[in-house]
Amino acid sequence: MLKKTLLITLAAFLMFGCESDDNDDAPETYSFVSDNVKTGPENYFSFADNSADTLGTGSWDIMFATFSFSPVPGMTISSPYFMGAPDLGIAQVDAASLDDVTEVPGSFSTGTFSTIEEEDNWYTTNDAHIVEALDYVYVVNTADGKYPAFEITNYYSDMGESGVYTIAWKYLSE
Repeated sequence: MLKKTLLITLAAFLMFGCESDDNDDAPETYSFVSDNVKTGPENYFSFADNSADTLGTGSWDIMFATFSFSPVPGMTISSPYFMGAPDLGIAQVDAASLDDVTEVPGSFSTGTFSTIEEEDNWYTTNDAHIVEALDYVYVVNTADGKYPAFEITNYYSDMGESGVYTIAWKYLSE
């Protein structure tokens, strides 16, 4: 009976007690879902608050928006984009996921990330015209000296409505 109890205890210990938690030192990951910027106004997002407003009157880091234009009457084309607040630098890092970015990049630039300019693409569209984010992570050099990294994980609401940005983000350093 004692051997059986020891064997069960040892098996339980091996199954549950030896799990290694390699992510104890990993930075906390946050998420944010914008309002629909295709049918409503742009969203001015603040990493410090993990929230956005539609006025941009407070402190903000990234603006999520959609540029719509009509090349011919009756036809509207929408181009989603995001940009950093004036004077904030953004670095585009070629990475498959947010977990792959652990260090602050050496250089930052300012500008708009869209598909209007070839070099600033953040997404592509498939044959069904579905927006798919490319494998990039963006690091922001914020005004308060922090370096949040984010990736766009979706451009659609849970109901499939386009114009709703979802990002995952974390601080690389605080």
